[in-house]
Amino acid sequence: MAYSFSVITGLMQLISLLLIVLLVVALISGIRYFNWKKKNDVEMGKKLDKVIELLGKDRS
Repeated sequence: MAYSFSVITGLMQLISLLLIVLLVVALISGIRYFNWKKKNDVEMGKKLDKVIELLGKDRS
């Protein structure tokens, strides 16, 4: 069964388009994750500082 050149070309274009979309989604997800992680680390640091401060007051 021989496929025509246009069918093969169309499939190659579809695969290329899907790979580009996958790459864009992966980049956006990575950027969102690192932004969330940075924000979460700052909030966790503030909470830990508060706990340390409260523990310091209890010992005084």
